[in-house]
Amino acid sequence: MNYLEDTSPCPLSEEESRLAYRAKQKALDILIDALKKRDSVLVEKAGENTNSVGRRPSLTPHLVHSLRKELKQVTFVKVDHPFYAICYIYPRSHERRIYLGPRFWKQGEILGADSRPGLLIEKAAQFLLDKTPTDVQGQRHEPRQIRYEFERVLKHWGIYNGHFYSCCGETVRDSVCECSFIRPWTLSEEEWNLAEEAKQRTLMILFDALEKKESLLVENPEDFVGLERLNMCPLIPLNLVKDLITNLASVTFRKGYNVNYVLPYLDKIIIYLSHDFWQQNEMLECGSRPGTLILELSQLLGYKRYLKEPADEGEQNKVQQQPHKFPLTAFNICWVFETWMRHRGVYSGSYACCGEESRDSVCALSHLAVCLNDITPPPLTPERTLEPPYYL
Repeated sequence: MNYLEDTSPCPLSEEESRLAYRAKQKALDILIDALKKRDSVLVEKAGENTNSVGRRPSLTPHLVHSLRKELKQVTFVKVDHPFYAICYIYPRSHERRIYLGPRFWKQGEILGADSRPGLLIEKAAQFLLDKTPTDVQGQRHEPRQIRYEFERVLKHWGIYNGHFYSCCGETVRDSVCECSFIRPWTLSEEEWNLAEEAKQRTLMILFDALEKKESLLVENPEDFVGLERLNMCPLIPLNLVKDLITNLASVTFRKGYNVNYVLPYLDKIIIYLSHDFWQQNEMLECGSRPGTLILELSQLLGYKRYLKEPADEGEQNKVQQQPHKFPLTAFNICWVFETWMRHRGVYSGSYACCGEESRDSVCALSHLAVCLNDITPPPLTPERTLEPPYYL
């Protein structure tokens, strides 16, 4: 059976045309971006790294420019026949036409394995190699090899958070990764050890807060709204601390770009650590690594809101007259742990303020405990006293 005779190309629908030419533009943008980053992702001398695909750059600027030139001429038609599942071309035709099959629309939209941009780059390579049977500037690449280079090597390995890629900081969505061959998101052994140490310290601090829940945590913060004595006192829910522990246990780390941020990925949570993270204090205090981890996970959990007010009309008026001054935002949660809960005394086998022996812990006689429980803390021994922290 001659499938070509039974296949009648037809025009694309309006939606199909939009998707096809959008994929073409994405592929063109990717090729242009590769040329802009030629010093990082391309090789000037043809054939130099042809046998090192995936380990060192192997495509030349001349080849990428030629691919772009071919792709710019491409037009599309549709073939609704299962034999042509994805797409095909007639390389020797003077027309640069790509026949799109049913499975083309199931290919990925963003550059990666089995993507539309990668497929179109492969077809452009087929046109190019038929047009120039000999090597392009002495460089010979099979179309599938070129596609592999873009889809598996030059693609971004980090996550795009809506503003930039976590792997290299690139803000353009359809682009190649300038760090494709150096994997900068991987932590060094020293950085990994420091990050894991910060994670363990933070877990110990959170578990200690649970043990001291009677002094530092509340079951239902809403029950305290409107209580004048606690207007300026932060109310940390017990469930929040439990959620922080649960999520922190599944955290892994990567090197980030400029700022710390956290993203859920499959069954794990990835925290991307900026260079500032390594300059922070390792112990719980203002600007500490445990505080940063608590901050990032609090944002992931959605704690960027004011406490709910009682539904009763009389209580509602009371709250409006005396609103709670310490709403639970992620930054305030971090601030509470780093200032309101921390020890005021010097540690020397135990803390002078409360006698706690665990280094990574919170204080049962902290400013939060005093405020929340209306107690008077014992005086500190002068020679073992730190400068009092500034509280809100």
